[in-house]
Amino acid sequence: MSRKNKTAFTLAGCASFGILYAPNKLLGLFFIHLQRDLDSSASLTSLALGINLSLMYLYGPIETVIFKKCGARIAAVIGIILSSFGFALSSFMTNVELIAVSFGIFTALGVGICNLSWYTMSGHAVPERLSFVNNMFSTSHSMVGFVMAPLTQYLIELYGWRGALLLTGGIILNALPLCLLMTWYYKMILSNKLKVKSNNNDSHIPVEDSTSNELPCCEKDGQSTKRKSGETMKSGSPETWKRLLTNRYFVCYAFAMSFVTVSRFSVGLYTVRYAQSVGINESKAIWIITLQELSSVLVGPISGYLTSFSASSIRKMSIRDQDSTGVRRRMSITYRSCVSIRRSRILAIFSILFSLSIMIPVLFETFVGFLVGGFFNGIFAGSTTALPVTILSDFFRSEDLAAAQGLRCLLAGIWLIVYPFTVGSIIDMTGSYRPAQYFAAFFSLCCAGFTMITEIGLNNNMKKNTLSSMA
Repeated sequence: MSRKNKTAFTLAGCASFGILYAPNKLLGLFFIHLQRDLDSSASLTSLALGINLSLMYLYGPIETVIFKKCGARIAAVIGIILSSFGFALSSFMTNVELIAVSFGIFTALGVGICNLSWYTMSGHAVPERLSFVNNMFSTSHSMVGFVMAPLTQYLIELYGWRGALLLTGGIILNALPLCLLMTWYYKMILSNKLKVKSNNNDSHIPVEDSTSNELPCCEKDGQSTKRKSGETMKSGSPETWKRLLTNRYFVCYAFAMSFVTVSRFSVGLYTVRYAQSVGINESKAIWIITLQELSSVLVGPISGYLTSFSASSIRKMSIRDQDSTGVRRRMSITYRSCVSIRRSRILAIFSILFSLSIMIPVLFETFVGFLVGGFFNGIFAGSTTALPVTILSDFFRSEDLAAAQGLRCLLAGIWLIVYPFTVGSIIDMTGSYRPAQYFAAFFSLCCAGFTMITEIGLNNNMKKNTLSSMA
């Protein structure tokens, strides 16, 4: 029964997350229409269409508090409704600045709450297959995007960009019943875990009422987590945030996650507009994104499955050694770091390859060049779609996952506020969309570099722990 619950949780999560997130990836299709109809510059249009994803991350600490206080179910419902309302409201705005306000206040907060909720719930519900499930969540919006890209273009041609935005808001609401189904299975999975631990007389985790409408993040929302030393600390509390921010490995890896987010954001926002600027018409340009999403769908689940085995080993060893002696516990941490480092290398390698694929359209500004670049963009991005979040879960305990997600989202949000306006201003000055490709490739390389720096630091720390345990 537990396995069926986890399967249903994953499928419902994929469907709901795909419907919610895919429209935000396809906002680049509206770029040229806002420029023409509202007489807007590239910098302002970039800011308006990118502000939802940037503020989604910038709201990270707020999203953490909402998730902890309201519970997974209520937080997810709030997020979907806010996201839908933001799209619908933006269709009535008369200038780009008001569209930015609509996306920035409602859609950004809504998508951010759901993004944090989905990945945090997966870390608690299916830790043994975390990489696979996270990749399935991330692949789901590529799968939906594969269908919605031509559909959105069709809606724009039929009803105009205003009608397309309004209808997209209605499409997002279809994620609501699937979200409720997912959170119900999430509740069932955690209730079963608590019953098993209660039967084993586990005194570390209190048994909560399984009929409660409040869903836990780790045990129950707002409840504290017992640590080995006997002290009590809430996940997402200021103490937890301070401990993470003073961890140099967390800060370094948070920068790496921000860089890969900026790189993928840039590709999604500017690729179609870049193709249109070199003479490729809209009907052809849409197939660049469609092919990119299709290739991402093909490799995402495979990559997630192949990288999920090490997560299982990590969790099993952590559970087995949680009450063991200091030496065995230290060796468990050493093994966990070693496995995580291997995943870090995968992320670094594919980030380098992704940067190279971004430059293909710059070298060959033809329709075929854009198609080839889009295909490889999807392959390399899809192979590591959820890997950064999975590595974050490996590096830090599951009870810190919501806080770690919130803080790294805050850093990514700062970058994504500055990036579209800066790149858009450069585009206005140069009259070319090539700088967007250059910056995207650069930040992808930065992700690889900072990830390797994190690996080197963890490797040195692992050696110190090994020597200490032998002493």
